[in-house]
Amino acid sequence: MQETLTWTIFFCRSNLFSSFVFSALFLVNPIQLTLIDSWSDYWLSAYVKPHSSQHQRLMEQIGKGQTDQAIDHLQTVWKNIQKQDRVYDFKRSLLFALATKLHEQQRYSELLHWSSEWKAMDERDIDAIAFWYEALYRSTDRTKEGFDGLKREWRHFPYNSTLTRFCYAALMEQGLN
Repeated sequence: MQETLTWTIFFCRSNLFSSFVFSALFLVNPIQLTLIDSWSDYWLSAYVKPHSSQHQRLMEQIGKGQTDQAIDHLQTVWKNIQKQDRVYDFKRSLLFALATKLHEQQRYSELLHWSSEWKAMDERDIDAIAFWYEALYRSTDRTKEGFDGLKREWRHFPYNSTLTRFCYAALMEQGLN
């Protein structure tokens, strides 16, 4: 009885080992890897392509000064896109362009809203932080917080062009250059 159990265990282990070898040699050979790569490229491009065309269209709209479609798109279609998603770079780029346009148009309450949304998605994004503090600085009730934040963050990140531009402008307005 003991001997039969030993042989059974031996054959089970050898079958398991054989199946691993078979899988390694047959299923994951270079031909299958290229097939898997081509499938993944196809699926990835099928996912990214619609987002890319939407992004391009919305960037053109923002370039013309029209922000309503981009805001609507961010509130509905791209609302659930997070930093880990493959198309997050499109959303970040759109948020940067939107924030820049809102700043140019001096729509600071909307800038505060969208920079807060952007900052909540990625609390380490220096551009989001810069726009957020700039919007605070331009507000009527939190100007000091915004000014202090711009100065503090600029000391930490002096090479960020957005932060440097906002901090320099605030310092010039305050007469503290």
